[in-house]
Amino acid sequence: MEDPKPTAEAPTEPSWREKTDKIQRELDALKAQVALTIPSMMHLDRTLAKARNKELAHRVSLYDRLRRRNDYRLGGITSFPVRDPDPFAINNGHVLAFRFDLISRTKYLEPYFVLLQHHSRSDRFRLRLLRHTFTAGIPVEALARRYISPDVHSKSQKVDQFLRRLRHEASSYHHRLDEIADLRKLAGLGKAGGENQGVDGDQSTEEQAEDAVRLQDVSLASPDARSISVRWSDGSAGRIRMDDEGTIVEAIILSDEGARDVAAGERIVGGTSLRVLARVQP
Repeated sequence: MEDPKPTAEAPTEPSWREKTDKIQRELDALKAQVALTIPSMMHLDRTLAKARNKELAHRVSLYDRLRRRNDYRLGGITSFPVRDPDPFAINNGHVLAFRFDLISRTKYLEPYFVLLQHHSRSDRFRLRLLRHTFTAGIPVEALARRYISPDVHSKSQKVDQFLRRLRHEASSYHHRLDEIADLRKLAGLGKAGGENQGVDGDQSTEEQAEDAVRLQDVSLASPDARSISVRWSDGSAGRIRMDDEGTIVEAIILSDEGARDVAAGERIVGGTSLRVLARVQP
């Protein structure tokens, strides 16, 4: 009989203790990695938090400044005290100042200021106009005489009405200026005082002669911007008068021979925008 061949011994399964030890070693390695990572992660978190807080603080500061500025401007009129350095000033130099914020073409204009002070040392219940920064086209003095007259025999002063009316006049004034500027731009005239180029400044003389009658000049005729002078390419000229809101209330159109064109004037009167002048041909 032949001897049986020896067979390979089957591998033995690791015991549960060996498995447990292996898992424990892996856990220890992972814990060591976590321990090394935590400080850097904490530092990164602190850095990110600090950066976020700094950016947030900057945004909050910008928002707060914008909010406070808008709070002042939304009211339109802001009052604040001013001290006159003159040692002989009435009431120890105490002056009441008002700031007017106006908007034109979606932007704030340079603010206007009005300063009021007591009428006299003995009369501290009546105010008078001390100084202002409004342009000549806004009737500040006339409104002051009407609403806050320092005359002791006049009726009680109406400071609130004076301020509201003054702001209305200033807003209307700038609205009329915007209307005139829009008309000049529509006619291709550029800014007031510039060279007049007509509707198409780069056209030749022959091409311009074939064009329809067009505006050649638009200019102010009064400091308050209520009246303007216009001139057309056919030699006609006109004087236009507007009300507080910019509506045309009067129009006098003269032909190149000096005769009044009543029909053209009637077509213009009542227009709520000066753009109607660019469409009307005398």
